[in-house]
Amino acid sequence: MDRRRCVEVMIAACVALSATGCGATGLDFRSDNRLSIISPADRAEVAVPFLLQWRLRDPGDQDSAFAVLVDVSPPRAGASIIELLPPSQQDVATCDRTCQSQALLARGVTVTSADSLEVTVLPRRSGLSADRARRHTITIIVLDDQDRRVGEVAAAIDVDEVFR
Repeated sequence: MDRRRCVEVMIAACVALSATGCGATGLDFRSDNRLSIISPADRAEVAVPFLLQWRLRDPGDQDSAFAVLVDVSPPRAGASIIELLPPSQQDVATCDRTCQSQALLARGVTVTSADSLEVTVLPRRSGLSADRARRHTITIIVLDDQDRRVGEVAAAIDVDEVFR
């Protein structure tokens, strides 16, 4: 295929892609490294209870709280942390804020305005090898005052639970 034909095919492909409605809106292609986990270190061995500490450099106007997620994937940017709950618990008419907080805790999600959290329990997982079952991923994201995820700001570590 000659060079001109190759360029024409590439242009046609771009036009076709943009015409399908596949847009790239709302994506942040900058890496936001303002959030970091201070302790424990990534791949550290931990015994519960342990202290999880983090730092957010240069907090923005929207940055109100944090969500700490243990073995849970965070919601997309702009989504409410409540979206991690089943639909029956997302409606405040059937599950008030206290109910929602307890439901999030039961799923491994804690919302806090502090920059540290004493982790008192890690989930027990079955169907995995012993080494994999004791490894847990802890992710921290930033929330606004409506409990929606702010941008793509996140920090994550893996820890290996040791039993005393």
